[in-house]
Amino acid sequence: MLAQRKANPNFGTIYIVYVFVTTALRANKEIITIVAIFFYVQHREISLENPCKTTNLNADWRF
Repeated sequence: MLAQRKANPNFGTIYIVYVFVTTALRANKEIITIVAIFFYVQHREISLENPCKTTNLNADWRF
């Protein structure tokens, strides 16, 4: 694990995201929905500040 961290500086972040995703899949769907809505609302606020981001629908879920 330490060797992977030296090779890839983003390994820690990827690992945290992986752990979060796996625990979220095991958790209730309600929790996932709440988190998804929270991230979507947070992203919406950012998009309203910069309307250029909302022009591309594919970029809508890039946080």
